[in-house]
Amino acid sequence: MSMLFFIPLTVIALFESQIAHPRSRRIKLYLDGPEIDTDDDPKEEDPDCDGDDEGEISTVKFAELVKAFPK
Repeated sequence: MSMLFFIPLTVIALFESQIAHPRSRRIKLYLDGPEIDTDDDPKEEDPDCDGDDEGEISTVKFAELVKAFPK
């Protein structure tokens, strides 16, 4: 049983040690993916709320929902 886990864990340890190596910048950049810069995006700061009916998010009233709860 120890051999069953030893081999995959060794492969994972070797793989991760190569990623942490300074020369493997290309692999690290590939695995991290591109940076997403949404700091100054106006859609993120103030999203459009088309179809918003005065802040209602549910068509069922709260009193009707509470009726189903046990007392």
